[in-house]
Amino acid sequence: MKHNKFGARVSKVKQKQKTEAMYFDKDIPSTSESSVGLSAYSYNEVEYVQELMDYISKTYDGHYAGKVQALDNIYDAGHGTGFNVGSILKYAKRYGKKKGYNRDDIMKIIHYGILQLYIHDSENLGGDDETDEYFDSEGDV
Repeated sequence: MKHNKFGARVSKVKQKQKTEAMYFDKDIPSTSESSVGLSAYSYNEVEYVQELMDYISKTYDGHYAGKVQALDNIYDAGHGTGFNVGSILKYAKRYGKKKGYNRDDIMKIIHYGILQLYIHDSENLGGDDETDEYFDSEGDV
């Protein structure tokens, strides 16, 4: 476990978020800028990915901004997969029932899927060693 400059513990999740945060400000390339070409994206995927990035960014600006995220505690306790998969199931089952066919439910499903990719990679790709390469000896990027 790394420590911040004040000596407080900083979770691996928070450390990696510092590194990944720089990517939130980048625009997803338009189809005309993509090496795949216009015909490869038949279903507005690029626009949906940009919308998803905007949605995810807003979750970091919400009422937990500047505070410890509950997810950090859940992940540090080793319950990330159960929490993420449970959340995916919750919002998938709720879709079409609460507030009708709510786009926010779909965004939450995808967001928890992305969070689960993070857990999967951390557990299966040597997450601790891999994460360490992003940070100096004091845990800073």
